[in-house]
Amino acid sequence: MRIRSFGYNHLDLSSHTQQILGSVFTLIAGLGSVVKSRLSKSFMQFKINRLSSALSSMSDYQLDKAGLSRKDIKHHAETLIKYEYDGL
Repeated sequence: MRIRSFGYNHLDLSSHTQQILGSVFTLIAGLGSVVKSRLSKSFMQFKINRLSSALSSMSDYQLDKAGLSRKDIKHHAETLIKYEYDGL
């Protein structure tokens, strides 16, 4: 592989250098995947917490009309966000 560098002579990259660059690019891609996964999980938890907060602010009468009890709020929010609404 030849790379032209800013008006200087051509640089020949040895196969060892190419392997190192390939490994670096693979590492960067892997890190991107980890970051994406963690951000996705964090955002999912944020939505669960937001829904839990909204449900917790309801009166017992309102929760009863919705068929919920106060102790089931967290579980209900997780179920709605993760499964029934596929991430909302």
